[in-house]
Amino acid sequence: KFETWRKVTSTLLSDRKASGKEDEPVWVYLHSIVETLGKDGMSSDESENEVGEVQVFCLKTLPWRADFHHEMKIIDEQRLVGAANFTPRGSKPAKRFRNAINESSRPAVADLPKVFYNPSWLNEQCLPFTVSKKKFQRMEIVVAVK
Repeated sequence: KFETWRKVTSTLLSDRKASGKEDEPVWVYLHSIVETLGKDGMSSDESENEVGEVQVFCLKTLPWRADFHHEMKIIDEQRLVGAANFTPRGSKPAKRFRNAINESSRPAVADLPKVFYNPSWLNEQCLPFTVSKKKFQRMEIVVAVK
């Protein structure tokens, strides 16, 4: 998933820079989220099902991670819409559904900017947990519905 999202954001960012499209800052932001989280900061796919002709994944949530669902959904939807622009290798584009009940057991990634962590989870840590001092400004993205 990480490599796919990295490729989608990188490809679309390159396109926006070359074409001067007005949503370039959005793709800079989305690409920086993917790069900062890295492979270990991605939620895991719990199960795979076929619903008609669409592949569906149920996601396990990462209790330590801040909510980036909206941002990841934008990347997923762009991949679904622009599937022809991306290589057919790897997993097929799929719908992903979050299930707050199913939590991933994947350990928290240290040294991320503070805004990448769930504030409640961070406050509950007994041992010092290493958080990067690097600043990262969250962006509110409004998506126009066609």
